[in-house]
Amino acid sequence: MSTVTVEDWSTEYLYCNAPGAVYKGPAGVLNCPNTSADYCCLGNTTKVTAETLPAYKSSSFLKLSGGYWFSFPKLSEGKRWTQKLERRIKGSCVGNEWRKDAGGCPGCGENLDQCVAQCIQEALNTTRKGSIVKDYTKIRSGWDRAFADKTLCPDQALPTSSVLIV
Repeated sequence: MSTVTVEDWSTEYLYCNAPGAVYKGPAGVLNCPNTSADYCCLGNTTKVTAETLPAYKSSSFLKLSGGYWFSFPKLSEGKRWTQKLERRIKGSCVGNEWRKDAGGCPGCGENLDQCVAQCIQEALNTTRKGSIVKDYTKIRSGWDRAFADKTLCPDQALPTSSVLIV
C-alpha cells in the first residue's frame, strides 16, 4: 500500500501491464512477457517524458463498481508524481480476508486458487437497475483489516535483489 501524490492529471491514460501479466480489455490484448525488464504499454509511448503527467480512466464498467484505472509514467516519477510505501504485506493475507468476507468459500480447498477467486467474485454480485453487477466496494473492509492490523498481516521486507529467469 502506497500513498501517491500527483501534481496534476492528464487525459491520456496509458494502457500498461506488468511483466508476466496477460490481459484482454477495452484497448486490446496486452500480454507482457515475464522476461520483460519493465512494464509493457500499448500505443504511442515514445512521447512519454519526465514531464508526462499521470492519468486516470473510468469506463462505464468501472463506474458501476466505483473504480478507476490509473497510469503513472515511470519517467515522470519524482517530478510530476511521487509515491511513498506505507506497508508491504503478503497478497495472500488480503486474499484470505476477502475469502472470509465471501463466507469462507466452503466448496473450495485450502489454497487461494481459481475456485476461491470465483467464490470471491460471486460474493461481489449485486443487483442494480435489474442487472447483476460486481460491487467492488464490498472488498474494502477486508483490505482495510489486512493493512490496519500488523498482527493479522505482518509487514514484509522489500526484496534486496532481483533475479531475471529466462
